[in-house]
Amino acid sequence: MTPEKTAVYSATTRKSQLLADGAKDIVAAFSQHHIWITMALHDIRMRYRGSILGPWWITLSMGFLIAGMSVLYASLMNLELKAYVPWLACGIVVWGLITSTLTEGCDAFIGGGPIIRQSATPIFTFVLRTLTRNLMVFGHNVVIVAVVAVIFGFWKDIRPFEVLLGLAAVLANLSWIVALIALASARFRDVPQIVASILQIALFLTPVFWHTEQLTGRPAILWLNPFYYLLEVIRAPLVGGATNTDAWAVVVLMALLGWLVMFPLFAAHRRRVVHYL
Repeated sequence: MTPEKTAVYSATTRKSQLLADGAKDIVAAFSQHHIWITMALHDIRMRYRGSILGPWWITLSMGFLIAGMSVLYASLMNLELKAYVPWLACGIVVWGLITSTLTEGCDAFIGGGPIIRQSATPIFTFVLRTLTRNLMVFGHNVVIVAVVAVIFGFWKDIRPFEVLLGLAAVLANLSWIVALIALASARFRDVPQIVASILQIALFLTPVFWHTEQLTGRPAILWLNPFYYLLEVIRAPLVGGATNTDAWAVVVLMALLGWLVMFPLFAAHRRRVVHYL
């Protein structure tokens, strides 16, 4: 058996050594995929222990939410159900992935405190654990999209390859965001409340319930809203619509710049996480 890779810590304050240790931590975390997958499965089992439907309760409740909101909002905005229900269903499912990942990401290091204090598990493992757990729940909720696609007949227009590319791009962005807010939350316990407040506001400023075509011109709440682009690269190919020409460029640029900002901060502060907990 090959020995498990562990987190690398050193007493040095040299930036080059800190960056090297941070890179080793991230590489070790990715290579030990069995650890964060097992952790994510355990989290879901424990969360729904004793439940008959388990995580399917989330799917069921989300399905009822979409059904109720479709009728109400389509009536209020004078939209046809055939056009509005796919848009709303895909929007809520993708938005659920983004918001639940960010909300739970605040607790990534705090929740893993006992393991972090008692083992040499790479710190970035707990970021991957959060992403994997929410990706599993997202997999359950995609069933709603599949049902809506069959009922309303847009399944032929879905571009699966582009959907997977969009999902990968969104996860690349969520990974650096979760790493940053997990670090900040471990140090400042007010951060989860701040993140929750931002997401509540973003819900109404992002075209989850309303359609972009209802706005004239190109208002700032769209082109300055990063959540819009993250939503767009997955939802547009899901509903078979044309993806905004700027969406891919913005999402890829966000991922590159985000990782460039996150990595040195992660490398510099990862050793202090255990003292914050």
